[in-house]
Amino acid sequence: MPQFLDSIQKTVDSVLAQREEFDRAYGRNAVALLEQAPHAVRMMGRMVMDLEVPAGARRQLALAMYYVAEPQDFLGPAHRDGALGFVDDLWVIMATVARVARDVPEAHLARHWAGTVPLQQLLALAGARDVLETHVPARVLTLLRQYLGEP
Repeated sequence: MPQFLDSIQKTVDSVLAQREEFDRAYGRNAVALLEQAPHAVRMMGRMVMDLEVPAGARRQLALAMYYVAEPQDFLGPAHRDGALGFVDDLWVIMATVARVARDVPEAHLARHWAGTVPLQQLLALAGARDVLETHVPARVLTLLRQYLGEP
């Protein structure tokens, strides 16, 4: 998992290198989501391996991590680089955090959280992931919701 996390951190760093451009295109909440993405994925990985986490939540976490790790995704090859190429992954990360937070006690989430903001702030950001939805093509957003089993 360390290589996977390094890869996500590298992507986030490259996007944040153009922070002002990203902020203008996606908004401040999206920047905050992006900054917490590597920490959220680390938490997700820890929770997948925690047998005290309900099996359904662990499957959801693993499914999301697989999507983020896989270079071939629903956006297609034209969007592999830069912020646009990561916006669907960012949406998947935050949608999964929000969904799992409904099924797992907050105290349990807190045991796995080692981000740079309080857990409550991460959960608020995950709940505000709709700021990304206007930047994910509708067809892709539909596929992502189906992939994650959302209505």
